[in-house]
Amino acid sequence: MLRGDDSGGEEADAHRQRLPSGLPRAQLRAPRGKLHRAAARLEHGRRIRWDPPRAQLRPLLRAGHGRQLRPNHASLRPDPVRLQPRRAAREEDRPGPRHRQWPTPGLGRPAHLHLHPAPRVRYAPPVNREVTATDFITAIQRLYDKQTPSYGQQYADLIAGATAFGAGKAGRVAGLAAPDPRTLQITLDQPAEDFLSILTLSFFAPVPGEHAAEYAVGDNYDGYVVGSGPYTPATYIPGETVVLVRNPNWDSATDPLRKAWVDRIEVKLDIGTASIQKAIEQEAADLSLDSHVPQARIAELRADPERSRRLSVNPTGALLLLVLGTNPKAGAIANVRVRQAVNYAIDKVAYRDAVAGRFAATGELASTIMTPGSLGYRPYDLYPTPGGRGDPAKARALLAEAGYPNGLTLTFVTFGSGKYAATVEPIKASLARAGIDLKVKRFRQGALWERSLGIPAKRLEHQLGQSVWRPDYLGDNARQSIVLQYDSRLDPALSGNFSEYHNPTVNRLIDRALAEPDRDRRAAMWAEIDQRIMRDAPMVPLIWENFSFQWASRVHGWVYDPWTVGPDLTAVWLDPPSS
Repeated sequence: MLRGDDSGGEEADAHRQRLPSGLPRAQLRAPRGKLHRAAARLEHGRRIRWDPPRAQLRPLLRAGHGRQLRPNHASLRPDPVRLQPRRAAREEDRPGPRHRQWPTPGLGRPAHLHLHPAPRVRYAPPVNREVTATDFITAIQRLYDKQTPSYGQQYADLIAGATAFGAGKAGRVAGLAAPDPRTLQITLDQPAEDFLSILTLSFFAPVPGEHAAEYAVGDNYDGYVVGSGPYTPATYIPGETVVLVRNPNWDSATDPLRKAWVDRIEVKLDIGTASIQKAIEQEAADLSLDSHVPQARIAELRADPERSRRLSVNPTGALLLLVLGTNPKAGAIANVRVRQAVNYAIDKVAYRDAVAGRFAATGELASTIMTPGSLGYRPYDLYPTPGGRGDPAKARALLAEAGYPNGLTLTFVTFGSGKYAATVEPIKASLARAGIDLKVKRFRQGALWERSLGIPAKRLEHQLGQSVWRPDYLGDNARQSIVLQYDSRLDPALSGNFSEYHNPTVNRLIDRALAEPDRDRRAAMWAEIDQRIMRDAPMVPLIWENFSFQWASRVHGWVYDPWTVGPDLTAVWLDPPSS
């Protein structure tokens, strides 16, 4: 399997883009001539964080990492994969449609969660024991390590006593208990209807305490993580290779969601997107875990009866956006009419085409904060323009109302490399037609967050910024998409409030929505909050990004997993090699 860079180039550095939250993309590969079910490869921009408090590997081991795009999480990128069957598949062995049981909301306090009944779930060697409730407590308390504090703390803080534990005022998280090895008791500080979905994130994956205690949290533990699912890491060479092998202690009877048809997963790191596409087309690789099919090839592939069956274009939930400063000290952009003018001025179609021309299918034009499919999502557009091409006249009129009849100059921070770098020119051209000139500051990929957007002290140095936001989890996820970006009471250094948005009315509405137990009423409240925020225009929604995938002819059972924004490696199977 191949993983590639967003720029489509061959240089390894060009794909080391650190989006605020990255997802691993793997490809399966196995040496020809052997009959094992598959091998896959993952690619990563800098380092793959295996340690759950910093994890970036989602449901391969079902210990994944959230998908929110945030500054302190390196983005994983795709490599090509080759799969190989363990034996000739019999008809009765071949996997059918996979049905995932989604978590149901409504967890209040206290609650008891029971581990899967016998047969037991067991860790891979060298741990070789059953997963117990205490392992989940270990994992959650590790999120508060002083040297490597986890982004997952924002979710664990819902548990009673977690903040006191994190502050060093308690020896354990009071709201966590294991009355027996099979029962985990969780007490929350407040009702959280989305908490079961939150528990599916990798931050809450079990950690065997006696094993983890031998290594420092973070990089030192990365090479020694032990899986409890069908696969476990066997080799990890940062920047080069990840190899996952079967967990000999895994029993399919304990795992109704995964068939795990492949035996070995090899992930090759730092492979260019163009190389990935070429390898898959030449059958030198089996699949990619990241989007890699150029937009120009989509129509051609769909027109081919054989290859169209090996093509999938899927929504990711990622919102590409412009951050607009709202701090009163930020200058002209602090005026809501100026921010509204920017919304009207942008040619979203040109932006989408710039991304698609460099990379792959890019999805629908966006106009909301919440992603389609989220609880509370309602389509609307407060700043409509003809065909999504922008309305310079409307934008100029708003600038005149704001006191800038002759236009103005704003500072814009953006990507200097990677696939989004191509969008700078259409943004500049759109705003120029409305009388807004841009002074552009470019940052190399992840540095955009590390040195600008993610640093509160740096935010007054610009008025606009390009960003990406992807939900950590699906469904009832406004806590992640709205609260983290627009609740001004959160720590500005840890939240995603890059606009420095502050509206006490919105804060109060957020509190009411989080406390509302009725799902339908809660959905209506989040829809109202979405529009209320957009009236203040702290951002410009640009497009909802799609990912496109192609796979080799011998690969079967390819299924898109929206939680990992890529193929489900536990569902694919292969034709046996010819004798």
